[in-house]
Amino acid sequence: MTYKMRIVATALASMSIAYPALADDKTIVIGFATAESGFMEAYDKPAQEAALIRIDEINAAGGLLGKQIKVVKADTKSDRAEGAKAGLSVLD
Repeated sequence: MTYKMRIVATALASMSIAYPALADDKTIVIGFATAESGFMEAYDKPAQEAALIRIDEINAAGGLLGKQIKVVKADTKSDRAEGAKAGLSVLD
């Protein structure tokens, strides 16, 4: 592979990785992987509710930098293994 072909291949790979980030310019997505059940719910719920209230206020005022905030939530079920799954699910 020549030097020029490597540069072109690297550029194409970089653009394909960045493409999903450019898919929706009108929305900012924030993910919450918190306990909505189990013993950790008492600790996670107040902070999540406060954040959701503030996000609603920001959206009502026109959004953040002119973009609406979309919330994606996943329940960790107060379990480490479920927490890992929940963390990955909010990234999708």
